[in-house]
Amino acid sequence: MADPTVGTVTPLAQAEADVFDVSQRDVPMLRKHAVGLAGVLFLTVTGSAPISAMLFNTPLVVGFGNGLGAPAAFLFATVILTIFSVGYVAMSRKVTTAGGFYSYISHGLGRELGLGTGFGAVVAYSVFEASLCGGFAFFLNQKLSQIGTATGAGWLNGVQWPWLALIMVLVISLVTYFDIRISARILGFFLIGEILFLLIFDVAMIGRGLLNSTAFTFEALNPVKAFQGFGAAGTLAAGIPAIGLFFAFWSWVGFEMAPNYGEESRDPKRIVPMAMYISVVGLGIFYILTSWAPFAGYANLQAAITAAQTNAGQFYLGPAQQYIGLGVDQALSILIITGSFACGMAFHNTACRYFYSLGREQVLPSALGRTHPRWKSPHIASITQSVIAAAIVVVFALFAGRDNPTQQAYV
Repeated sequence: MADPTVGTVTPLAQAEADVFDVSQRDVPMLRKHAVGLAGVLFLTVTGSAPISAMLFNTPLVVGFGNGLGAPAAFLFATVILTIFSVGYVAMSRKVTTAGGFYSYISHGLGRELGLGTGFGAVVAYSVFEASLCGGFAFFLNQKLSQIGTATGAGWLNGVQWPWLALIMVLVISLVTYFDIRISARILGFFLIGEILFLLIFDVAMIGRGLLNSTAFTFEALNPVKAFQGFGAAGTLAAGIPAIGLFFAFWSWVGFEMAPNYGEESRDPKRIVPMAMYISVVGLGIFYILTSWAPFAGYANLQAAITAAQTNAGQFYLGPAQQYIGLGVDQALSILIITGSFACGMAFHNTACRYFYSLGREQVLPSALGRTHPRWKSPHIASITQSVIAAAIVVVFALFAGRDNPTQQAYV
């Protein structure tokens, strides 16, 4: 059980886990009952960044991993992560706090292991946010250059990527300083846009595939295909399925963040488990369909694999432009920017809640564990996370350079 005077979570001393709810302690609290199921989903699923996961990861799974078995790889990942979620959900019903993995492991296995996990999570999420600032800067730089060329506004072509990345850090810092509901609404707006775009693509391409496509086949859903890899010549290649499976699993990064919002949800014992299962299973079904759909845009399987290997950026965009049209490339160029921003904000929110939890437990300076008197946000932890993200961007720009966004911001 927890020591209410210090806030330290010690190992369980009995066979049956006790229920731990931080709201029962006299410590600074985040805003209670702030978000419902939709809000928690918006705050976590954006961390997986569905449009980025599909457009970046699927070509790697197809071209360098499982070939036709890409949908099966996502199917396998869905099953495994659902099994993992059973235990994770069980912990969320026992422990309600913003600390996520740190609180779970501290409560179950001891504070030392919990601290290691907590600090590891802080580092990981901080680096994730900074890296997404680089991705955002790269895509926005491309878009500004495109606008500058089209309108004659030459100054848009000269905006260096570090400034764009730092603007993202600043905007995220401002938004997350206030009520969590503001973040949830912004992320929800961006997430809905991503999903609608991909759903339109899925419906159009799967419809075409069912009518007329030799590359689009139900064999892609055979679970055995998840463990088969195809090289450029269509032959089996040893070790390659592991690459495909890795990037399939990687597409769920962020779904584990739901318990970090338990304190702020209206009914954490119900909402957090539901958000977890919807994130895993819902994204799984969505990923299976969206990784299957682009095959319908190619004459045969080998053409799809070759496209994924040689021009990954056009793996989705090529079929979309050919069979959907309607300015899909322009829509995609905007959604990639907003998706990168939303994903970065999702990781920022989670990182600052780890800082907040560690500060409240007096592991880090206690100031990090304070909440804003009006907004009940972890405002000091959020500012701290923003400073760290900005520092990473600045240091990277100093050593890598500022004039080549493709090599310095994207890669």
